[in-house]
Amino acid sequence: MQKVGRVLDIVKGHRLTIQCSSPIVLNAILHAKHPKITDCEILCSEMWTLDNTPVTEVVSGDLVQVPWVKGIQQQAVLYKLT
Repeated sequence: MQKVGRVLDIVKGHRLTIQCSSPIVLNAILHAKHPKITDCEILCSEMWTLDNTPVTEVVSGDLVQVPWVKGIQQQAVLYKLT
């Protein structure tokens, strides 16, 4: 697994804000790890910048928003399978 970022903010029922530490592309499947959850899968079916502009790819250091997923926790570390 490769670390790709962490969850900074959650708007329940709406979006998650992610701080990226590696590139993420549209339709990527991310796995969240946090002490309060065993595993939570996030499908990046849509991605937006903080000013609500749709994007298809983000790089390290970017902040991106993705659709909300039930069970996600703030500060969860995100990984993608390699």
